[in-house]
Order: sequence, then C-alpha cells, then structure tokens
Amino acid sequence: MAWTPVTTYAGLEDLARAQDPAEGRYRVLALRAAKLPDWREQGNAGSFFMNAIVPVAPEFADLPGHSVPGGRKLSAA
Repeated sequence: MAWTPVTTYAGLEDLARAQDPAEGRYRVLALRAAKLPDWREQGNAGSFFMNAIVPVAPEFADLPGHSVPGGRKLSAA
C-alpha cells in the first residue's frame, strides 16, 4: 500500500510532494516541537484539546480561526 500523507494540517500543505514517510514524521515532530516545550526540560501534558469546527453564518465569518470545509475552525484555547 502506498503512503499518502494527510496534508490538511496547517504547516504540512507542501508535504504532498514528500517521497518518504520519514520526512512526514520529521515534519510533524518539528511542528510539535515548535509549539510545546521540550518534555525533557519542562513537563507538559501535550495538547489534548480538539479545535472545534463550527458552521457559521456570513455575519460571523470574521471569527478568529480559519475557514475549513463545513465552517470555521476555532481554537480550543
């Protein structure tokens, strides 16, 4: 079975050109490392909240977040 990366996550859009699953793994790990402190230096629980995708009326289209199929993706924070 051929490897097909999921590139819908922000920061992975150009990963579709990747030839190797290891490259995808390194890219995901780099994105996570940029967002969370190193667990070996400062304990953290990681990220366990899901960002909500909500349908929005046109008058609420300026909510913080970004447009995705089905509505607007809002930060869980």
